[in-house]
Amino acid sequence: MFIRIRQGGVSAYLESLSNIFDGSLVIIGILSLYVFPLVLPSSGHGPHLLKLLRMFRIMRLVRLFRIFYELQIIMQAFIRALQDVAWVGLLTFILNYICAVFLTQTIGHSSHKWGDDAHLVHSWFGCVGYSMRTLFILITLSDWDDIPLTLSKQINGFIVFSAAIAYICATSYAMVSLITGMISESLISAQREDEFHRLQEIEDGKKGFAESIRRLLADIDSDNSGTVTKKEIRAVLKQPENNLLSQLSALDIDVDIEDLLGMIDKLSAEGDPNGEVPINLVANAMCHLSGIAKASSVWDLSLLVTNMRSETTYQLKDLDKATERIEGKLDRLCALIGGKT
Repeated sequence: MFIRIRQGGVSAYLESLSNIFDGSLVIIGILSLYVFPLVLPSSGHGPHLLKLLRMFRIMRLVRLFRIFYELQIIMQAFIRALQDVAWVGLLTFILNYICAVFLTQTIGHSSHKWGDDAHLVHSWFGCVGYSMRTLFILITLSDWDDIPLTLSKQINGFIVFSAAIAYICATSYAMVSLITGMISESLISAQREDEFHRLQEIEDGKKGFAESIRRLLADIDSDNSGTVTKKEIRAVLKQPENNLLSQLSALDIDVDIEDLLGMIDKLSAEGDPNGEVPINLVANAMCHLSGIAKASSVWDLSLLVTNMRSETTYQLKDLDKATERIEGKLDRLCALIGGKT
């Protein structure tokens, strides 16, 4: 904690909720181990308070959410779904309250009709609070059959069981399924957003990386033409204070002089006869040479495909011209044959 504070300062440390959580655990640990044992009495509430503070150590398990990124996504989805789940809970509460008022008026106030089971009926539906508690027990499907069986002694059993099954289907199954669907939808949305943000970060990283290379190549462009040539690169490399290759190595592009000049040759093969290559084109090509995997082969393949496409285009144009010439000769031949006929 002190290393992080020393590195970024107190204000920067307090800007992160994870740092605040870690700091709280450290402070609680120090208080429970070194401060409170000396201050609090050894009898009374002192030992209980120490035990309570030491139980906070289990909160260190929350740090797992920082280690495992998948847990963070699940927790974010769960927090997002809490609002919708709260509305479903409110709807269930309203439904329970309406049913509780009805059951209290019709059954709870007439519990004496059940004789020996009157105390059970009163404990179930004696007041609105009892009725809501009983309905919540029915939602959990705990002892749901005992209540309809007892009520069916004075009320038609078909009506009682039909009402109980309808209530259970509307609350225990429909509401729970609705909550499950909301949480699942939030999890899918969180995963999609996370994937989008990752792709966006990768794209931003590529743009920033390419911009760094462009600035580096712009220093090589002595005539400010927006292009670089092998001559300009050789002139820069001959300078004693030159650090072009070390700067490229700092950008995770490990190339030597021959590789760099060979890249310029490849890019200018179909371009300017003077060997001038646009800086943007060189920067985009170098983006494929960074990282551990070194995607130079991918870049070579892309360049080969581009050249093949250009050659194919030229060949198709030549083929069209040859086809037109053949068609012209065939037309003249047909005209000659028709004239002789």
